[in-house]
Amino acid sequence: TRDADKDAETMMNMANAIAAGVKVGAAEIPQMSEAILQVGAVSKEAGLNINELNATLQAMAVGGKYGAEAGTVLRNILTKMQGMAGEEAEELSKYGLTVKQLSSTLQGQGIGAALTLLKKSFDSNSNAAERNASIMKIIDKYNGAALMGLLRNVDTLKMYQTEIDRVVAQ
Repeated sequence: TRDADKDAETMMNMANAIAAGVKVGAAEIPQMSEAILQVGAVSKEAGLNINELNATLQAMAVGGKYGAEAGTVLRNILTKMQGMAGEEAEELSKYGLTVKQLSSTLQGQGIGAALTLLKKSFDSNSNAAERNASIMKIIDKYNGAALMGLLRNVDTLKMYQTEIDRVVAQ
């Protein structure tokens, strides 16, 4: 049937994307499967395609987050990027950003662009301790450390995505 053919094609595309990520990144297939189980639905709602999700998880592996832990942390980060209020939103506004801007960038241009926007805004504060405290206030201590790792590795994420896109297109 048409639906079965479409499902099979989708699964093949996902498998190819994951294999391409393993080829260029640090996380292995079992770790990627564990991560995707945790973050898949939220990443889809955020507008990430499988190549972008894969590149992000591979960049997280560079920072020491693998498997289910990486998926859970990324799920939490994506959720915060799309909706925060109160003190969190107020802290973000100190860096000239609104939740709407961040969410729109994430959903319209992807996680690489959203992380670049965050990095540029946070880097405007030359005081590393203040900057890190703000990240922890916006996200939380556990997820904030992972976000800092992603911000440090945003160029690696973009490189992984370019390479994964290239390999998958072959």
